[in-house]
Amino acid sequence: MTDAATETADAALRDRAGELSDWTAQLFDWAEPAWREYRSSDWYVRQLRAEGFTVEQGTAGMPTAFCAEWHNGPGPVIGMYAEYDAVPGNSQAPRPEQAPRDGTGEMAAGHTDPHSALGTGALAGLLATKAAMQAHGIPGGLRFTGEPAEKVRGSKPLHAAAGYYDGLAAMLSFHPFYMLPLCNTVRWDTHCGAAYSFVYRFRCDAPQDWGARDGAPIPQSHSDIRAPGANDALMTMYQTARALRDSMLPHRGGWSVSEAILATGQATADNLPALRADLQYMIRVPDLGMAEQITAQLDRLAEHSAAVTGCSSKGTGSASRARALRTTRWRGWSGTRCATRARPNGTTRRATWPSRSSRPAATSPTPTRCCPNARVSSTPKRPRPSCAATCRRRRPTAPRTTTPT
Repeated sequence: MTDAATETADAALRDRAGELSDWTAQLFDWAEPAWREYRSSDWYVRQLRAEGFTVEQGTAGMPTAFCAEWHNGPGPVIGMYAEYDAVPGNSQAPRPEQAPRDGTGEMAAGHTDPHSALGTGALAGLLATKAAMQAHGIPGGLRFTGEPAEKVRGSKPLHAAAGYYDGLAAMLSFHPFYMLPLCNTVRWDTHCGAAYSFVYRFRCDAPQDWGARDGAPIPQSHSDIRAPGANDALMTMYQTARALRDSMLPHRGGWSVSEAILATGQATADNLPALRADLQYMIRVPDLGMAEQITAQLDRLAEHSAAVTGCSSKGTGSASRARALRTTRWRGWSGTRCATRARPNGTTRRATWPSRSSRPAATSPTPTRCCPNARVSSTPKRPRPSCAATCRRRRPTAPRTTTPT
């Protein structure tokens, strides 16, 4: 933009500083966790429509996602996005000491980065850019996506697979760095905080076959030997991956690997092992090549961990990795480069969404759309995963295979 346009944008920010502060405080107080950001999402939709944007709700089959678009004639389209999910176990009142918000316990969700401010900061940039484009006749368009469950890498791979980032001239990410020199962490063609996330699901479908000797369909004795089971597979991978972490990548650059044990299928009878166990990995790396190097090692480790504990599962993957796996991996990306240049090329599972009993009524009976291949209905029903399922831009699903025990 020209100097005059920049001054117009700065003036718009100064004029709305009070509003922006109030909006941030409201989102902070709501503090809705991943996939349950109903009030926050609806607030963004109402605000964007009031500012003249065309908004599609429930994008890519995600009830708390959206896509807003505005055009000032033909020209390049710039993308921006808002994150608004809170983190469980981080309830915090707006006070200088640790204390949960009124009416909540310490394990309730709260904003840590905080995404309440990241989202409104991006919205501020969007509205300031729009004001400058209108005042100075700058042609082009703006696209603003709502990204739920960002902390668990939820929405961006689904939006990318459904085509919501297609056609953008650039995607601008706002994420200030909180230490000196107090800069934005975005870098050209990459992102120093690019994230890669996936879940390994271990399945123990036939524990009775582990020590079977007499050909009976189940062991005759209540206390007969069973397979170690899914929990043992998970712990084998968990402990071994931690022991081998220093050998995954060279000791240079900024990268990290963290894991979380997800609660799945531990409750069982006294003579049966756990049948399901999920282990999630999240890594942050400067580029996707490093991410692929780490995940290749984790893939191999997961396969062997499953084999030695009597586990198996259906496997999904990209066309280049279509093979029978003993674990299932779901991937998610976060970051500018990932959103615009490295679209997910594998399968995506249909998420099981939480109850919508606490979600406010829809704010508009006439939904619109950003993705040209999305099918929408004027009936205010629960959003369907129509765009993610029908968009022609989505790459084909890899075949599902089952590896026997």
